[in-house]
Amino acid sequence: LPEVVQKMFFPRKNPEPLSNTFVVTCKDKTKLVCARYTSPWKSENKKTMIHFHGNGELAISYEQKIGLEGIETLLDFIQEVGLDCIFVEYRGYGESGGSPNAVKMLGDVEDIMNATGLNESDVIVFGRSLGSIFACELCYRYPNIAGIAIDSGILNWAGVFLMKITKENEQDHDFFNKCGVKDREEFKNIDDEVGFQLPKKWSSCKSNVVWFHAKDDVVTKVDGPEEVFRILP
Repeated sequence: LPEVVQKMFFPRKNPEPLSNTFVVTCKDKTKLVCARYTSPWKSENKKTMIHFHGNGELAISYEQKIGLEGIETLLDFIQEVGLDCIFVEYRGYGESGGSPNAVKMLGDVEDIMNATGLNESDVIVFGRSLGSIFACELCYRYPNIAGIAIDSGILNWAGVFLMKITKENEQDHDFFNKCGVKDREEFKNIDDEVGFQLPKKWSSCKSNVVWFHAKDDVVTKVDGPEEVFRILP
C-alpha cells in the first residue's frame, strides 16, 4: 500500500553519525543501524529499554540536546535512572538500509530482540506515537517482557490517519482508490489488513503497562489508554 506508506512514514538521514552503533541484520539482509548505550549504574536486576521512536524522529534525536533544565539529552536521563538502552532505527531512516514497509517492520522486532542477546524478563519496551505499534508487536511476540511504556500511543492507526483527511478534501476519493478501498468506512479496516491488529495484541499483553499523553495531544486519541486498560487481561 504505497499511498499509505507515503503518509505514514517520514524517513530522513542522520545529520551526523550515531556515537554507539548497534547493527541489526534482518531476515531479508536489510541492516538496521540502531544505537546501544550502557548505563554506568551496576545492578543484578538491571534492565535494558528498547525504544521505538515516532515517525518523524530518528534514533539520533535522543542523543541531541533538548533544552530542559537539568537534563541535557533524553539519553542522559535514561542512563541516570539506571537503564541500558537501545534506540531502534527503522528501515529507510538514519543510516539504515531499505525503505519503510509496515509489514516487514513488524517482523523486524524479532530480529532486533534476537540481536540483543537479552532475556525477555530483562527488557522494558518504550514506544512513542507510531513506535507504539512496534512496541506492542514486540510484547505480543515476547510475552515475558518486564514492562512497556507508551507515549502518545496509537490503538487504531487508520482512525488517527483519517483525522488528517477531511471529508471535504477533493483528493479523498482518489486516495482511497489507490489504497484499494472504496471509502472511509472500508479504510477503517486497513489496520487488520496490514497486520497491526492492535486491540487483539494488547488483549494478550501480560506485561506491566504505563501509557501517557501530553495534555494537549491532538494527533493521537487521549482516550486510548482507557480503551487499552479495558482489554488488558
